[in-house]
Amino acid sequence: MQKKNIYFIVIIILVVIVLGGVYVILHVTKPNTAANNYSGADTILLTTHGGLYILTDDKGVTLYHDIQDWPTSTKAPYKPYTKCTGACSDTWPAFYAENIKVSPPLKAGDFMMFTRPDGKKQIAYRGWPLYYYTGDIKPGDTNGQEIGNIWYAGISPN
Repeated sequence: MQKKNIYFIVIIILVVIVLGGVYVILHVTKPNTAANNYSGADTILLTTHGGLYILTDDKGVTLYHDIQDWPTSTKAPYKPYTKCTGACSDTWPAFYAENIKVSPPLKAGDFMMFTRPDGKKQIAYRGWPLYYYTGDIKPGDTNGQEIGNIWYAGISPN
């Protein structure tokens, strides 16, 4: 009778450990998204996807802009503005890299670092703040394109 009780207790402990591990995986760890894996890449590339010119980091992760982030100046010197703070920035993390390098035909002067209202640094293209989208799982994904009719990956390279 004693051995049955010990086996029962061991089984209960194992079930609790397994359920605790499942909870941690589902609720505590960050999802494996392209933005989590590649944030902070230094080179910005211009590529095409589905007929659009899009900006990516050097790993091929798409960068987006929000049309509500209308720059206060659309001519150099650009003055970026972001409305995406708080919960918005959980889904749309700001793109920032310390030493920006751009691929042709992009021009380095079209990119700038600015400080967001939350104190974080962000990179903007021609005054438009750039973001990752946590729904992009792998490089090349453009799952954030046209979300809410405000988020876009497409840009004009001219």
